[in-house]
Amino acid sequence: MEFEAAAQFAKPLIEALAGKHGTVVQIIVLMGSLRVFLKPLTSLARTYVEFTPSKSDDEKLEKILNSEIYKKASFVIDYFASLKLPQKKEE
Repeated sequence: MEFEAAAQFAKPLIEALAGKHGTVVQIIVLMGSLRVFLKPLTSLARTYVEFTPSKSDDEKLEKILNSEIYKKASFVIDYFASLKLPQKKEE
């Protein structure tokens, strides 16, 4: 029930944003899609590499994951495509 109310509230805002700033919406959708695709893919690659007896694939994966371009792309995707929840204040 609450989701429907939120959806009714958000729908005109999203439509207005998409109408005026379509490129921004496309970039947001692209970044969200990349996050949804890359996180499980990276986890799958790490799991596969851990269970293979060869150490050369471990080194290749670490080289990719430690590269500057991967770090920067990962940071940008995580920063813009993550939901930031406010921290609860401890009393």
